Amino acid sequence: MRDIWHPKEVSLCADTLSAQQLPGIREDRPNRRYLTQRMTNQCFPKGAAAAGAAVLLLLSGCAADFDATRPLADGVFQAISKTDEDGAVGQLSVTVSGGVVTNASFTMVQRDGTVKGDNYGKNSDGTVVSAEYYQKAQVAVRACEVYARQLVAVGDPGEVDVVAGATWAHGQFVEAAKMALRESQDKAANK
Repeated sequence: MRDIWHPKEVSLCADTLSAQQLPGIREDRPNRRYLTQRMTNQCFPKGAAAAGAAVLLLLSGCAADFDATRPLADGVFQAISKTDEDGAVGQLSVTVSGGVVTNASFTMVQRDGTVKGDNYGKNSDGTVVSAEYYQKAQVAVRACEVYARQLVAVGDPGEVDVVAGATWAHGQFVEAAKMALRESQDKAANK
């Protein structure tokens, strides 16, 4: 977990919120309500209840739309998230065996079809112009494997914790995981 949120990761507030305005905010679940309140106050000073709800929905990963108690059918299920602001998507493959998730792999793919890997965050000639940017980009790349392992461990996309610095990747992962596992659940329901 990290101590502060970067404004870019909260697109509703990107122009008005700086990390210094929200010191001490952590990404763990108990602080989501507090963070939502602070972000709403900072971004929408006149108080906009709908905006606060939208921020909470952003942070919760839309967990309400997936029922982890429904049974899963065995098989390999794949899903692709919606595109992010740069046109990248998250691609997930999930293996279910014996009604539980036994394997998962997640990659992020750029608009041009390039998988975000070791070169993500470098220039087209393979050089690192900004070490800070490259390090942040690589955190997101490494988080893909962490998210996949967590899904195998917990079986519920809503229970996969955010890796500090990889919030966008987490959102894409959760979205794709819910789609893939809903497909498995639908298959189990139609047997």
